[in-house]
Amino acid sequence: MTRKPKFNSAQKLSILKEAKEKGIYEISKKYSINNKTIQQWCLLYKYQGIEGLKSKRTNQSYTLNFKISLVTAFMESGDSLLNFAIKNGLKSHTQLYNWIKRYNEGTLKAYQPRKRDLNLTKKRNSTRKTTFEERLEIIEFLIKHDINYYRTAEKYDVSYAQVYNWYKKYTKSNNDPESLRDNRGKRKSIATMNDLERLQVENRLLKAQLEQQKMEIAFAKKLVEIRNRGVKKN
Repeated sequence: MTRKPKFNSAQKLSILKEAKEKGIYEISKKYSINNKTIQQWCLLYKYQGIEGLKSKRTNQSYTLNFKISLVTAFMESGDSLLNFAIKNGLKSHTQLYNWIKRYNEGTLKAYQPRKRDLNLTKKRNSTRKTTFEERLEIIEFLIKHDINYYRTAEKYDVSYAQVYNWYKKYTKSNNDPESLRDNRGKRKSIATMNDLERLQVENRLLKAQLEQQKMEIAFAKKLVEIRNRGVKKN
């Protein structure tokens, strides 16, 4: 028997809007909700939109590769557990915490999906072929959206591991767009972009980075503003 959620997605969104106007502390008292829960809803809405505020009635299935990729990416991220988990499509930090614990113990396993979960598993584990231009677009989107591997993989219908590996290659090459070119089965070739093309691509990715930084600063300011309002009223 599934437990009926106390608030639906529309009510959660309405509470978030109230919290933005009146402060988290006042709204948490009004609805008898923990402050941390409202902050978690705020992150869910920021990274996953209205879908993130919906309560899941069934468990989602995750492959072993996906779990390992997420654990490895978190260890290298320097991000908080909750922020990283929600940014990458999870509902809370609990799942990721358990995966990290099992990964360190050597007991991390794949979830055995039921028939209705098979399509979701196949999609998440798909490794479709992509062109150089597609990979550029994918990395551009990734940078613009706070290095959110899960959201990027979902949008472009590629696997989490693909996005993660492309971004790693890109950063390890000192942000050289040529690192995104697929040279498997070919001899190492001279860079195929001329100076102008390289400059245009680098400019594209730099603009994406600046845009992401502006969004991050704006969101941080808004959070501080909301918290300050709550402190003053208390």
